[in-house]
Amino acid sequence: MTAIAKTQPLPRRTLWATRRIHMPAFFGALVLAPILDTALTFFLIIPLFALYMGAPFYLLIGTPTLLWMLSQAECRPVNCAVAAVLSSTTASALVLAYSWITQDESLSQAALLYLFFGAIFAPIWGATFGYLYMFFTKPTA
Repeated sequence: MTAIAKTQPLPRRTLWATRRIHMPAFFGALVLAPILDTALTFFLIIPLFALYMGAPFYLLIGTPTLLWMLSQAECRPVNCAVAAVLSSTTASALVLAYSWITQDESLSQAALLYLFFGAIFAPIWGATFGYLYMFFTKPTA
C-alpha cells in the first residue's frame, strides 16, 4: 500500500498583514543593523562610505519591504537578506532603466554604483536586521 502524505496548503500571501510586528524591535533592528555592520568592519574603510551613501536608500527601500515581509512570515535572517537584495536590485534596476530612457549619464552611473554596492551590502544588512529582530523579540525565560 502506498501512503498518501497530507500536504498542507501553501500560506496565502496577501498585501494585508497576517502577522503582528513588534514595532520597537523592528525600528531598533532597522537602524542598528547598518551601524553594527559598519562598527564591526570599520577598518575596511568601504563600509564607512557604504553607511553614508547606502543608509538613506536602505531606510527608504528597506523599511516597506521588511515591514511587508515580516507581516507575511516569521523572521529568518536568510529571508531578510533575500528581501533586501531583491528590493535593492529592483529599485536600482528601475532607476537604471529610467536613466537609459532619459539618457542621463550621471544618473546611470549612480544607479550602477548602487546596484554594485547594493549586491554586496544589502544581504549583509538584511541578515543583520533579521538576527537583531529575532534577538529583540525572543521570549525571555
